[in-house]
Amino acid sequence: MYRASKLRYPVPGILFMFVMVLLFLFPLWTLVRLSGSARSWFSGLSLVWREQGFLASLITSLHLALVSMFITAVVGTIVAIAFRLFPIPGRQFLLRAMELIVAFPSFLVAFSLIYLYGSRGAVTVGIQQLLHLQQAPFDFLYSQTGIVMAEVTYYLPFMIRPLLSAIELLDGSLFEAASSLGAGRLRQIWRVLLPLSLPGITAGAILCFLFILNEFGILLILGSQRTPTVPVSIYNRAMVNLDLPGASQEALLMLVFVLVIYLVYRFSYSRAERRFSEKLQRLSLDSAPLISKGRSARILGTATTLLVAIAFFLPVAVVLLSSFAKNWVGTVLPTSFTLHWFTSLQWDDWGSIITTLIISTIVSAIAAAVGLLGAWLVANRQGGEGGLYDTVLTLPQTVPSVVIGLSLLMAYDSGRLNFSNSPIIVILAQTTLVLPTSYRTIVVALTKLPQSYSEAAQGLGASPMRAFVRVTLPLLVPALKSAFGLAFALSAGELGATMMVYPPGFATAPIQIVQYVQRGYYAQGAALSIVMLCVLMIVLTLTAGEFRIPFFRRRTRLAERVESPRKSSYNYEALTGKEV
Repeated sequence: MYRASKLRYPVPGILFMFVMVLLFLFPLWTLVRLSGSARSWFSGLSLVWREQGFLASLITSLHLALVSMFITAVVGTIVAIAFRLFPIPGRQFLLRAMELIVAFPSFLVAFSLIYLYGSRGAVTVGIQQLLHLQQAPFDFLYSQTGIVMAEVTYYLPFMIRPLLSAIELLDGSLFEAASSLGAGRLRQIWRVLLPLSLPGITAGAILCFLFILNEFGILLILGSQRTPTVPVSIYNRAMVNLDLPGASQEALLMLVFVLVIYLVYRFSYSRAERRFSEKLQRLSLDSAPLISKGRSARILGTATTLLVAIAFFLPVAVVLLSSFAKNWVGTVLPTSFTLHWFTSLQWDDWGSIITTLIISTIVSAIAAAVGLLGAWLVANRQGGEGGLYDTVLTLPQTVPSVVIGLSLLMAYDSGRLNFSNSPIIVILAQTTLVLPTSYRTIVVALTKLPQSYSEAAQGLGASPMRAFVRVTLPLLVPALKSAFGLAFALSAGELGATMMVYPPGFATAPIQIVQYVQRGYYAQGAALSIVMLCVLMIVLTLTAGEFRIPFFRRRTRLAERVESPRKSSYNYEALTGKEV
């Protein structure tokens, strides 16, 4: 594992903490300070807590998050086990699709469900015609059922991919021993696989619960007065009712709640990491694979492939079809196709794409630079100081995006640091949200580099800084490209914080798409979504392929001769903070 010699000067740490104070800590402190300015802090919190509207929103948020988490955990565990036990056609392609799901904004999943399960959607009309019904057979899309369906569809890969990585660490000889003692495949799963994977399942379920609890885009599309949630309540109170003190009180309660859950997650993740580390020290991973053989295994593997492919690719296919459909209302499939929706896009639409490109590029570059600095500090600092840096870097991932946006709006809305009418505040908000992903991607790659490389360079007279620049940094180029690509995708699809802070006339593509959907212009919204997704896929392809930064072209050849990842990989464990 890479670990350079301890830094002699505190300048890098001071610079890093200054950036984190600017992005995250100072806005949160402003939120806490101003939430108690109009009335006593505790009395204000108790007043908000007793409000019937907030309690209803909190209960609904918890109910939706718990139900969605349970379904996601159960289905994700079953799919992960199937991926490990059965031969899956196109396994690597499906795993890659799971890793690239971050390029698909969550609100587009809700948008695609409108075309499928709306009152005149394809599935609704198909069942109605098949059964010769006079009315639609169901009407659940704008209820809690529809929201849960959208959340499970979007967050399922966040459970499958990390859990599959944990299951793949299990020694196949354990299952051979259980089989020799007469245990069938189901008994092996129940008595061996699930107990060994339980820490990973718990940590993944808690993380999914946090993400679902903080979800904003899906609720903005499918939510209604019947499904009030805390993030939407904070947004409405701050931006619609202009009640910033009340919104700050709700945001503070939400912040305390998610921080408690985050601490539980860190504890569960630490236990999982320790258990798997102990297993790796005792077990041989060169044992026989767990893949089952036979006709039934192939059938189950093919069925799993079809179900996963439908779950992952159906939303993209629906948005793609609707963007070219001349008319897709009240029919199972589009009646005809046209390019009209693309040619009818206005300058504001293309301007939002350009704005998204510029903002996402700046945000990705800043996040990669700060993430690299943070990863270097974590690798160089021992004990509590390294843990402090790691906590400060990963904490923004657990805070709701609307809370991040509200805290930045309150912190930089007056005085000399008045960015409220500037694109700078959008950059600050998005950088805060995507920075944990960039950091996790880089720190995972950095800690996996052999320490001997840096030691050899320093043994030849290079200073620690020169060894890092000339040896370590070229080896980190694939991870830096992955960090840039992931940050770009997350920034381009960010909605919650951006809607809280964006200045007039500076709408990004997600905001423009949501405005189309809310006005009922679904085809125009689908066309703009396809343009945005094409841009994202181009960027992700460039950052995931063999394209190299010219400055490091010569030195990165060394990476192909050592035991390190040869190609950039969108490390899903890095995204979710799971290094099992």
